[in-house]
Amino acid sequence: MKLKLTKSVALDIIVFLFMVLFIYAAATKLFEYKEFEAQIGKSPLITKYAGTLAWLVPGIELITAAMLFVPHFRLVGLYASFSLMFGFTAYIIFILTFSPYVPCSCGGILSAMGWTAHLVFNIAFMLLAVIGVILLVTVSKNENQVSYS
Repeated sequence: MKLKLTKSVALDIIVFLFMVLFIYAAATKLFEYKEFEAQIGKSPLITKYAGTLAWLVPGIELITAAMLFVPHFRLVGLYASFSLMFGFTAYIIFILTFSPYVPCSCGGILSAMGWTAHLVFNIAFMLLAVIGVILLVTVSKNENQVSYS
């Protein structure tokens, strides 16, 4: 019983962290829309998609946060969280490895991090997403088992 409670609390913390991250990141991008659009417009990989991505990325972040909030969609939300963090991580690796120009990173508090710190941060959150999926599956499996003792 205590282990189940611990897993459930750990899962709630992971979900909460992702919700805060995505809501904060989306809000920052939307409140500083012109700057965000200009920065991604300078990126060598996604320049021609800057206008679309400037709306799409925060939109997907908000949808992911909403999925995490609704228990029925939480597993999909955790998979989406992993996918977003994987995409952001792949983008950072590309920029650091192949780009002659390294655009400014995210706005808000996260802008204080350099690209390498951002990479470590993203990998840590990818790991949290994997742990979250495992915890959700095991907690859900335990809740669905009927005890006949």
